[in-house]
Amino acid sequence: MFYEHKPSLENAKPVAPRRLQVTMAITLDAFENLRSGWKNLETIDPNATVFLSWSWMRRIMRDNPDAWRVLVVSDLAQNGQVVGLLPVGLKKGEAFGASGLLGAEYGALLCHPDYEAAVLPLLAKAIQTLDWTTLRVSGNGAQGRMRKFMAGFSSNAFRTASLQKDSVQIVLPDSAEAYLKDLEDASVAEHLVAMRKRRAWRSYVSEPEDVAADLDFLMDMMLAEGATEQALVAMRALLVNAQHSDALFLVILRDADGPIGVLAHILDHDLDRVHVVGFAAAQGVDRTDVRAKLHLDCVSWAIRHGFAVYDLGQDADAARYANSMLNTSGAQIVRRG
Repeated sequence: MFYEHKPSLENAKPVAPRRLQVTMAITLDAFENLRSGWKNLETIDPNATVFLSWSWMRRIMRDNPDAWRVLVVSDLAQNGQVVGLLPVGLKKGEAFGASGLLGAEYGALLCHPDYEAAVLPLLAKAIQTLDWTTLRVSGNGAQGRMRKFMAGFSSNAFRTASLQKDSVQIVLPDSAEAYLKDLEDASVAEHLVAMRKRRAWRSYVSEPEDVAADLDFLMDMMLAEGATEQALVAMRALLVNAQHSDALFLVILRDADGPIGVLAHILDHDLDRVHVVGFAAAQGVDRTDVRAKLHLDCVSWAIRHGFAVYDLGQDADAARYANSMLNTSGAQIVRRG
């Protein structure tokens, strides 16, 4: 499909002529061939995340054949530069950001910021050709972008609704002491300090040779806490993908008898973010104490290693540790019968 885009005359900045082409990758070879253009777009899009990176997606696409499509917008006037990408997962009449095949959906699409007005309607039009009844996309805080995308769906054929979720975060200061001092609830800070002083409990970052065993500890603890088999499989797949993408930060808390807690993270090295994705504690220990000890140790590690944000996700129990909030604007679109 080819489309000519004519920039608005109201735009005072001169815009180079554009000739946009929409294609669709449906095989692993086609996905592999997108590597260079995809990685270039990652560096340009301010809303990119590790969960939308080519490296993160590669194993997802390989391990889920026939469950995904990638919609690609290229500018032929710029030597075929990739300016928009929408990786889509497909399952039982539902379409969603393909990173959701592993349960971690922080943003659904990549777009060159100078091309949003042209690319987002094209992606909206292209995804309508796929076989789905319900489409769910996450915007990762890019509310304006999501509105432009939703505008591409006719109200006669689709019902659209915004999905508003709040992700709690810590904007990391220069030191752990500064973080503790700025916490709104002094009692939370006091508890964190008290757990830091518990010398019999020691935190260890899982080394590559230990990851398999440490993941087993996490699975056993999650199972004891009531996690379903489906949740266990999804968590293991998520963390194995992180390990192969050089993005896993798995921290084990031990006492004299062995592991008593695990806090799992995914690292976004490009955006300097640490994402918490899983936590579990052993039976017979105070879960709140275990979380507090692991939390402060991991926040301290993130500060020492130069990360800017420690993302707690939508974990209501961890909200007491946060000092910031990100609204993750998304959309749900239902095809009218």
